Amino acid sequence: MKRQRTVAILALAILSLLIDLPSAKAEAWRLPTDVKVGEELVGAEESYVPTRSIRQVVFDVKSSGNFQGRVCNMEYDSGDCDLNDANNDFRGDSILGVCETATEANCIESFGLSTSRGEVVQGTYLRSVATPEYAPIPSKGLPAFKSTPLFSVAGFTHLGGTTTYAPIVSTNFKWNRTTKRFYASSFQASVFPYTERSSSMFYAPRHENLDVNGRKTILYAGSGENCVWLEAGKCGTPQDFPEDVRVQLTIRLSNEIAGWFRGRLTAPNIVVTPFDSANNKIVIAGEPATVARFGAIATKENTTPEEQRIIAGTGGNPSSAIFAGSGRRYSFSHWGDFGWLEMFRDIAKDTAIGVSRVWNVSTIDGISTNACLNDKSRLLGIVTTNATVYDGRVPDFVDGELSYRVAGMHYLPDGKTLASGTYDMVMRSDTARCLYKFTAAPITANISVLSATGTAQVATTSTGERDGWLYLSAKNFTFSTPTIKVKLSQEAPSAPSSQTSEVAKPIVTVEKKGSGRIVCLKGSKSLTLKGNKSKCPKGYKRA
Repeated sequence: MKRQRTVAILALAILSLLIDLPSAKAEAWRLPTDVKVGEELVGAEESYVPTRSIRQVVFDVKSSGNFQGRVCNMEYDSGDCDLNDANNDFRGDSILGVCETATEANCIESFGLSTSRGEVVQGTYLRSVATPEYAPIPSKGLPAFKSTPLFSVAGFTHLGGTTTYAPIVSTNFKWNRTTKRFYASSFQASVFPYTERSSSMFYAPRHENLDVNGRKTILYAGSGENCVWLEAGKCGTPQDFPEDVRVQLTIRLSNEIAGWFRGRLTAPNIVVTPFDSANNKIVIAGEPATVARFGAIATKENTTPEEQRIIAGTGGNPSSAIFAGSGRRYSFSHWGDFGWLEMFRDIAKDTAIGVSRVWNVSTIDGISTNACLNDKSRLLGIVTTNATVYDGRVPDFVDGELSYRVAGMHYLPDGKTLASGTYDMVMRSDTARCLYKFTAAPITANISVLSATGTAQVATTSTGERDGWLYLSAKNFTFSTPTIKVKLSQEAPSAPSSQTSEVAKPIVTVEKKGSGRIVCLKGSKSLTLKGNKSKCPKGYKRA
């Protein structure tokens, strides 16, 4: 059954801020907007990317997902912003700026690019986008909330013709009523090549409180279509990545951010080291994933009444009528909503509507029933794929196998070329050993890709273990809804011998008389003397 997503404010934000990322042309490819009356565009989107910091107290949460909130900064102990009020909740999206000191945390330490074989070229910080920022509240564990930093990377001209890139990294903070402190609950990072546009039509995001029925409520403002960042008079328009590029992002992040990550990376590499008692330094590197996009035009004629009911309650703007024109309904790609994609595979002719190149990473909020996979004290691993739709949860561990479901259209936009899938998992070696109760000996892995009917697919797989991490990869498999299965193994240690070895005894060769030699013995020692008439030394006896 299709999950109902009817968060009105989120829907409005997505319509204006959410984009689909690069394809073969300069400006980033995105779902079309020219939907006619009598039609509805159904598709899959990437997850929402926050583009500005905000601190708000939320109240009057309804079961539909709609809520009201108000902007708050320093007032969390009284009045409308009192977090001791059980009816209030805190939602804080902290955009990470550049690290300004050697001890600062919740910030971007460095951002750079490389080719697949070259050294990393560190980006040069240009400036930060002019959006609202918030001061830290150390007494409550809340760091500074900043704005998106912009970089230039020499030698890496994207298809928009410039060398400018925007790493948008955000951490979500929540309030713990027991400890009376804020804590980091999740994080996400995306990197966008961009070009800057100037126009009076662009308005910076503003967050203001209005009086509604005697109570303050939040007002969101700001406009700019297809902008990855936005400020007064300027917009960052997403562009396509250059060919043969690898992104490396180094961030200082609360060590409360733990568990599993998911992402849109190919050949990922991750390094985690302690920064201080409360924060980690995390280096994430990988190539952008090339994602074949799902989008199809639904009409009353090509859908059933049940499908129309599901369309009406899905994504986009559910409060508006379907088939009214200019509408689109979607599920997010990481929801694992395979039924949504299968429902419209036929009207999409099993063909992708476009191709995007994407680089993003985010935490997985869900939990696992397996204790080894549910350790929240540290980062356990990352799972990445270029699948149109994927199950963005902690991998399942059933019957000794890790399994992960993905889905996509069978063909690329030309309707002839097969879409090629990628899957990568990087997992702590000791997490794998926990799952299988392995020893410290090396681990081997078998990766299989099974079609929806359970038939094994031909795929290029690779495995390896280094620096305390297990690297697993499957590539060049095809869609529609394959399942990747990973089976780990380890050679059993050699069993100790059941035989008891005896202490070796000296072997003594006794010379016969007439040989011209005599042998003298003293305990386990022997002495050979020339001549039959020779006498043994004191303490030795002739054999």
